[in-house]
Amino acid sequence: MFEFFVALFGGVHYGGKILAESAEVKRFDRSSAAKFAYHDQRLQEWKSQVCNRALEEDLKRLIADPQSYEDVWQEVHTAYLKMPTYQSYTTILLHPYMVMRYYGRDTYTKKQRENIADHERRRALDIMLARRGNVCGRGTQDRSAVDLLHRGDGEQSKKVWDETFEFWVYIRDELRRNNVNARLIFKAGLVGDERNQVAYDVDDVGKFRYQAGQLTWLPLTFYDDNLQYMRV
Repeated sequence: MFEFFVALFGGVHYGGKILAESAEVKRFDRSSAAKFAYHDQRLQEWKSQVCNRALEEDLKRLIADPQSYEDVWQEVHTAYLKMPTYQSYTTILLHPYMVMRYYGRDTYTKKQRENIADHERRRALDIMLARRGNVCGRGTQDRSAVDLLHRGDGEQSKKVWDETFEFWVYIRDELRRNNVNARLIFKAGLVGDERNQVAYDVDDVGKFRYQAGQLTWLPLTFYDDNLQYMRV
């Protein structure tokens, strides 16, 4: 008889425990589903605001055409004048032959010249799209970074950090000028799980200046508006 009551009340106890755990799992699932839905909706709204693939392709062709250099440079130069660290720039090296002419034939290999020109074309594209209220396709990809900031330890690395940061703040400001609700954030650390990274609004640069990290748009992340990670 004793064994019967042990089995009976033990079964009731563990049955109740299972039901409680099942309810907790359901609450967790509903919470997770709501967070995923919020993230997906915010991301889709961002894409609908800033993604224009046809315009992006048109501008790529324009930038790649050497005969359009002056038109491209005029827009880029106008942007550079709004960035203190870029104001002294007098050209943008959109093509490998321009890199060779500017730096000399023996300074860089052919591949390096191509990489430099590709980087400069991407910069021109980012500027020209932002001036029209758009971003490149990579700026709409879930969980992606738009640029990396390596730790600023010396004079040169700090210069590069400042230039990169200043460039993307300009892009944000141009988007806002075009009525886009653009929020640019900094995630501390170049690698690692997002849930373990601290995020800052770029306006709080004093809290993370010269740290290594990633710049990205808030809708591409799982941070809420208070920059707290939405655990799912």
